[in-house]
Amino acid sequence: MSINSQTRSKWILDIFKKSREKETVSDCDDQYKLMGKDRKLIPESVPRSSIPEDDHKYTEITNCQCCGLILTYPVASDRFKCSACDTINVTGRNTDKRDPVPLPLSYKSICEDVDRVMLKAETLISQGKKDHSLREVFEPLSINMYKSFKSKECLNNSFKLKWKSKSLHYTTSNIDRSAIRSTFILLSRLPTKKPLFNALSAAVELLKRSTVLTDDDPRCLVFLLIFLEIPFIRQAILPMTSKSENKMVDVLEIRLLLIEVFSRTLGKLAHATTPNSNNYICSWFAMLPKEDFMEKVDLLNLYITIQLKEYYTLAQKYQSNRKRPLSISSNRRNYTTTSTTEIEKNDGTSSDSSRISSSQGANSNHITNVLGSGPSKKEQVVKIKLIQYGNDWHLKCSSLVLNMFVKANFVREHRFPCNVFYNSLVDYVNLKIDFDSWQVNRKLQIMKPNECTSPDIQTVLSYINDTSGQYMSAPDFFFCQYPFLISLGAKITILEFEARIKMERKAEEAFINALDKKSVVDVYFRVVVRRENIVQDSLRCIKLNLANLQKSLRVQFVNEPGIDAGGLKKEWFSLLTKSLFTPSAGMFTEVESNYLWFHVIALNGLEMYYLFGVIMGLAIYNSTILDLNFPPAVYKILLGKPLSFADYRMIFPEVADNLMKLKGYNEDELTSLALTFEVSFYDTIGMHHTHELIPNGNRIEVDKTNVDKYIEKYYMFFLSEGISKQLGQLTRGFSDVIGGNAQSLFLPEEIELLLCGSDEKQLDINVLKSITNYTGWKDSIEAENSEVVIWFWEYMNSISFKEHQKILRFVTGSDRVPATGLQNLNFKISLVGHTDSDRLPVAHTCFNELAIYQYNSKKKFIYKLQQAISESSGFGLK
Repeated sequence: MSINSQTRSKWILDIFKKSREKETVSDCDDQYKLMGKDRKLIPESVPRSSIPEDDHKYTEITNCQCCGLILTYPVASDRFKCSACDTINVTGRNTDKRDPVPLPLSYKSICEDVDRVMLKAETLISQGKKDHSLREVFEPLSINMYKSFKSKECLNNSFKLKWKSKSLHYTTSNIDRSAIRSTFILLSRLPTKKPLFNALSAAVELLKRSTVLTDDDPRCLVFLLIFLEIPFIRQAILPMTSKSENKMVDVLEIRLLLIEVFSRTLGKLAHATTPNSNNYICSWFAMLPKEDFMEKVDLLNLYITIQLKEYYTLAQKYQSNRKRPLSISSNRRNYTTTSTTEIEKNDGTSSDSSRISSSQGANSNHITNVLGSGPSKKEQVVKIKLIQYGNDWHLKCSSLVLNMFVKANFVREHRFPCNVFYNSLVDYVNLKIDFDSWQVNRKLQIMKPNECTSPDIQTVLSYINDTSGQYMSAPDFFFCQYPFLISLGAKITILEFEARIKMERKAEEAFINALDKKSVVDVYFRVVVRRENIVQDSLRCIKLNLANLQKSLRVQFVNEPGIDAGGLKKEWFSLLTKSLFTPSAGMFTEVESNYLWFHVIALNGLEMYYLFGVIMGLAIYNSTILDLNFPPAVYKILLGKPLSFADYRMIFPEVADNLMKLKGYNEDELTSLALTFEVSFYDTIGMHHTHELIPNGNRIEVDKTNVDKYIEKYYMFFLSEGISKQLGQLTRGFSDVIGGNAQSLFLPEEIELLLCGSDEKQLDINVLKSITNYTGWKDSIEAENSEVVIWFWEYMNSISFKEHQKILRFVTGSDRVPATGLQNLNFKISLVGHTDSDRLPVAHTCFNELAIYQYNSKKKFIYKLQQAISESSGFGLK
């Protein structure tokens, strides 16, 4: 008998509408008996008489397979309990007799079980036997759900797409995700919660019992992927609302079980996977449809947000308690009551608004929604401290699982931008302390070879022998370990924080040296250049100030009396990069993909690449956008990331396609091409060169046995090996400026954003108008209503994006918006004359300021503005 889901739900309600009686015994009561809660799960240890008390060689060390806590246990014990998450870790010494494995589950089989229960209930009603309660009628289904969901072997073979397939593939986990969701939706629509309660209770019991030795086969972890498909997890972790998607999930017991299933599933995925199984699971995540992939990323970020929100509330409460008056006890009681009420209000009002998308990145609306109301300036000072979250295994496990999705995103055909993984509430963490502590933790793990062969073992021994409590309270979770959670703006703050510390240290050293030599200390890195010799002068200044590259930059053009408050350095960066990109420089060439790439043979030596690396590092430190047209491979090289054939394809698409065609050729076709292991290329002056890819490569022909090696050697020569000297100088120059642990927090695409700005193809004039500041008027209202300002915004709305770029370049020195978005651009319009003038508007690029005069007509204003934009050059003092 086949019944669809909607008909089945109506049938269930109709059958039990007349016969439903109030149950005298709760579903939970018998369930606890069935689960054996009265049993003692942890048996007594082996008698101490068999093991000497002072002999520690029988003690073993392991990590909890749920929370990752370092645990020690006697070898003779067959199981032990984790003190942090209450997981029973089984060693496998004395295995209990296993119960028979239930038959695998499927949505079809569960529907058939429900149909049989319905027919039985209908028969009892027709026979006039209405004294049977819901619990009794659904008892067989409830027991079946409990036995099935408590068996890992059963779940690993359930809900299969292909039941007869036993092979392992990277492309699919072979589970029917829609069937899993339909199953739980069906269980939630039953007139009793016992079948769903039993399934979730059994899942918790399964997850609370873990083996110490993990299996390398990812098919043994399929049951965890099944738990991730439960459709009610999002509803369960959010606060209760009046309008609920599913009433059964609002039952407290069900919500608590759903939360525990989800948190323990994350713990198992984080700590029970081996490198091999982790690769398979990441590959399965990568194959998820776009909507499902983002749904899980959003769910994990929401879970992290909920955890952090509790710490933020505690930090707010602590900050408020420090400021409350202590003289009058009644005031203290009233204030405490008010604070508690506000916290409860925030927890209650953030429900639906907490359903934010992680793709918003550092959007302030995300913070406002999660925290209930927008914080004032004083409230923004409140930061979540490391001591609060440093040992939270829920945050650590959810971050580790989210890291799997980050890895999966790298192998997706259509990758998501890195900002979809940002968690905006992390900006409310004291990231400077987090970064400092993370650095200290990394230094402690670096051991000398003669001290210990493995840092991890030394850490464990120190942890075991510690009596002061230092290791018990030391944090083992830092957000800097998971930089994909940190927004780009926060990473820039950390980078500036590290740079400021380095500059302060160098300033102290310079000051001490100056005292010894009785010389004057210059706190700036000064660059004095001539426009006609900007490359040579810049290289000379950099060579003379290698120890001062991280000081604050000041630029001066010879015979131009400008004072550098930001604008001169922007002009210097712009002119210098243009000079380095010219064909006469011989550094780069425009390839078939319209990107710039390196010449195999450098025309003017390697020091020019070092200069350009320094320029890129200085541009990041000085928040200056450069006009670059490099492929993503360059930014991978700067961060030391490995390159792949996909990078080569992006640079040389036609050659990459031809190389891949070689794999499809047969032996005769390859022989006819007469290919050998050597490449040929031309230098900048047109001379022909050849290079052997392997020793004696010109004598080794390409055939079916070595064609893969030939393709790899070929593309790696033009991607890295053939230009290794140029890349080495580039990265050395970049590292001399951007050197430190903060650099490792950035992804290649984030470095590209910092250097090149946002690549938006249109300018949102409304956003630019909303962030613009005005000076020279009585107030902002008067400024916005003045004729010249109205004319300016009307002109901005009437021109094309290319014209917008010209105005941005005139005012800010760059035609791109900042990496963190247009809303973070400091744009200013100032009025410098209140009467009609014939002077041109002036741009103060130091401050992103457009200084305009009063004009008697709109036509005159537009003419003067266009003339100023098209004919601007150089700097001077007014």
